[in-house]
Amino acid sequence: MRRVRSGFTLIELLVVIAIIAILIGLLLPAVQKVREAAARTQSQNNMKQFGIASHSYNDTISHLPPAFVEFGTAVGYKDGSWVVHILPYMEQQNLKQLVDNNTATSGQYYAITYNQSPPKPFINPTDPSQNSGAYNDSGWGVYAVTGYVANYEAMGGYVNATSFRLNRFQTILGMTDGTSNTIMYTTRTAVCERGPSGYRASYSSPLYNIAPYANASSWFEWMPVINYWRNGASNEGYVTGAATKFQVNPTWSGRTTATCDFRLATQMGSGGLLVGLGDGSVRIVSSGISGNTWWAAMTASGGEVLGGDW
Repeated sequence: MRRVRSGFTLIELLVVIAIIAILIGLLLPAVQKVREAAARTQSQNNMKQFGIASHSYNDTISHLPPAFVEFGTAVGYKDGSWVVHILPYMEQQNLKQLVDNNTATSGQYYAITYNQSPPKPFINPTDPSQNSGAYNDSGWGVYAVTGYVANYEAMGGYVNATSFRLNRFQTILGMTDGTSNTIMYTTRTAVCERGPSGYRASYSSPLYNIAPYANASSWFEWMPVINYWRNGASNEGYVTGAATKFQVNPTWSGRTTATCDFRLATQMGSGGLLVGLGDGSVRIVSSGISGNTWWAAMTASGGEVLGGDW
C-alpha cells in the first residue's frame, strides 16, 4: 500500500528557517546601503538647492546671503540666519513673509522658530540625531532645527547691537580663492548632547542648530553656522586653521557619552563629507583630507593653495 507523506519533518523545517535567516542576514546590509545612498542623494539635492538659491540671492541683492543678520532693520534686513534669507529663493516666500510681518525691532526670526520644523530641504536625511526637524529641549521648548550649516568665513554676517557691531557682507567676486575652492555650506549634527561643550566649559546642556536663529552677539553657538566667534581669538573654545577639520560619525546622544564637537562640521555615514561650494556645485570631501587643506577651502580670500588631497 502506498503511503502519502503529510508534511515536513522538524529537521526540514529547521533547515528552511536557517536558510531564510541567512538570506535575511545577507539582504539587510544591502538594504541599509541602498537607504544610505538614497539619503545621501537627497542631501546632495538639498545642498544643491542652497547653492542655486544663494546665487539667485546674490543676483538680486548684490551680495551672498549672510550667515546671519541681527539688529538689521536699520539697514533694511529682517533678523535671521541664512536659512531665513534664502527662503524666497526656495519657493518658501510665505514662510519668509511671517518673518517680514513680525513687527518686533529685532529677532523677527522667532516667528518661525518654535513648535515647528523647517521646510524639508533643511532637514538632513543622513543625520541620525534628528529626522523630523523639530527638537524638544525639555524646559525650553520645541525648536525648528537643521542638519546644515553655513560657513561664516565664506558668507559673512551683519550685527548692529549696541555693544557689538559687525558689517561683513560677502560677494561671489570676493571669493578670490576661487568659487570652486570655497565652501559655503556643509553638514553638522543637528543636535549634540555632549556636556560640557567645546564652546563653553560651564555649559552642559544640549546644543542644536536652530534653523532661523541669528543671536550672533550673544548665544551664537545655537546658530546654524560654523567658523564664527563673537569675540574672535579671545573666545572660549576658539579653534581655527587645521583644528577645524570635520568629525567623522561622532555620537550625539548622552551628556557624558556623546563624542560630537559642535564647533566642527560633521560627516554622517560613509563615503565622505558633503559640501556646497561657491560656484553652486556640491562635492564629497574625503575624510583623509588634511586639516590645512580643509581650512584653505573654508577661507574665501586667504590666498592659500589647496593641497592635492582636495
